[in-house]
Amino acid sequence: MIKYIRKNKIASVSSHNVAGILITNLQPMIDTIMISQLGSSVLAAIGIANVITFLPITLFLGLSYGIQTLTAREYGKQSIQINTALNTGIICLLLLSLSTAALISCFPQSLYSLITQNQQVCSLGKNYLIMRGLGLIFLSITLGMRAYFQSICKTHFPPLIIACAVTINTILNIILIYFTNYNNNEKLLGIGITNTIALLFAALTYSYLFIRHNKTFNICLSLTRSNLKKLLTLSFPISMHGIADHLATILLYRMIGTLGVTAIAATHITFNILGTSPGMGFGLTALSMVSQAIGADNIKQAKQYGYQVALLGGITLGIIGLLGYILSPSLLTTFILDKPLLQTTMTPVKIMCLYLSVHVGSQIMHKCFEGASAITHIITTNLSVLYGFLLPASFIAIFYFNCNINTVWILLALEKLLKLLLLIYQWQQEIWIKGSQREPIIPSQQPKILPTA
Repeated sequence: MIKYIRKNKIASVSSHNVAGILITNLQPMIDTIMISQLGSSVLAAIGIANVITFLPITLFLGLSYGIQTLTAREYGKQSIQINTALNTGIICLLLLSLSTAALISCFPQSLYSLITQNQQVCSLGKNYLIMRGLGLIFLSITLGMRAYFQSICKTHFPPLIIACAVTINTILNIILIYFTNYNNNEKLLGIGITNTIALLFAALTYSYLFIRHNKTFNICLSLTRSNLKKLLTLSFPISMHGIADHLATILLYRMIGTLGVTAIAATHITFNILGTSPGMGFGLTALSMVSQAIGADNIKQAKQYGYQVALLGGITLGIIGLLGYILSPSLLTTFILDKPLLQTTMTPVKIMCLYLSVHVGSQIMHKCFEGASAITHIITTNLSVLYGFLLPASFIAIFYFNCNINTVWILLALEKLLKLLLLIYQWQQEIWIKGSQREPIIPSQQPKILPTA
């Protein structure tokens, strides 16, 4: 009976997280389809803005994962200090996002010039980038609040809020792009404004729900050196790992670029399709549930949660990947009109579909280690496989054996499989337990009152 309840809880939490991630991941694809009507210069301006804002967003995500882990620990041991990580995290997120927005507002042209010398693109994107900088403030609040609600298993809030924000953004963009006579510069600025409005809606909604259901919220009392150190000890390595991981992707793109423009375009399309995978929803479920079990001093349950979520996510995405493999020829034909590009893209997409369950499995195990605060293990494993196997193997395959893009995607599949096997081995050997150990809790210091959420 207990096992049934536990599995039902995993399925319930995962379904909400998967829905939220799926909606979030589909938004860029919807935007790209609409914005492509405005021409390649507008697309380039938006793409460069995404590159510029990647660094602060990576730092935001690192802080949000730290908030989720620490809050889930407090929830697991039923502590009234459950809001501490969020309070500290919101202060850090606001300071970081306000500084970033100020920097972008002062030097938008200079930031664009670091990436492109095309004056038309720089001129088009300047005001859009300023609006994106403003939107980062609201995005930081949204990510922090989302992490809090996911950590206490109130996972039905995020997908609803995300769905409403995406709907607002899409409707406003449709009106702006298809039903106005503004020039491209004005439309691009409008796209930045609509994105900021949608993020503002999400931030205000999350804040209202949090304040309504929490009477112990006092942001000023939580910014102590101890709380800050605890949060940054988790968040900073995760953020730096994300940056190093992205650098590996850039290096891989540069190598694939030697194979021609078509190879780059095919890789971009395949990565975009892979990006729509809702697998990270299962990862966030594992992060919360492993953290809660460790907070309750139940290492055995934490270990079981990791395997159960990985199995559920692997099977689910395995079925989706199999369907994608079967349907990919007809689906790709509908939106890729260039025949050489279609032929080049077909095989990488099929390879990606076949290893989708392995990719998601490695994501889930990755989050299990984050939930156990075993950050060193996942950073060492991931970067060792990336820089010790994938990049050297791809370099040799491309420059010494003149292999095509299909070989690179086979190497990507092997990289994910190797990473998954290493993480499962480490999880089974319980070498992560040392990272999850904390000071014993005295029974008299274990208040059993939780804020209603």
